[in-house]
Amino acid sequence: MTILALTEMAACERTCGGGGEGDSCVAIAGVTREENLMVVEYCVPKRLDMGVEQVLKWTVADSNQWSATIKEVHFIFTGNECEKLLLNSYADWL
Repeated sequence: MTILALTEMAACERTCGGGGEGDSCVAIAGVTREENLMVVEYCVPKRLDMGVEQVLKWTVADSNQWSATIKEVHFIFTGNECEKLLLNSYADWL
């Protein structure tokens, strides 16, 4: 996956399952080899010896038809969940 955006999420209750004090979580958006736009969330525990866990992964339907035009990706959160992605394409910059 070619990474287009990465953000640390403000709260990790959903991603880390309530987790321990000091756990972090990140969301990554990128384009797969099949040219689909994908978002993956990871739980990064305070104790790194416990291992980083991929928790959630979703793909935007039919995004392989337009993903090559993406210039920027921004995450939009509602509470603790990534609600939407804001995309800017090359066409927006012309």
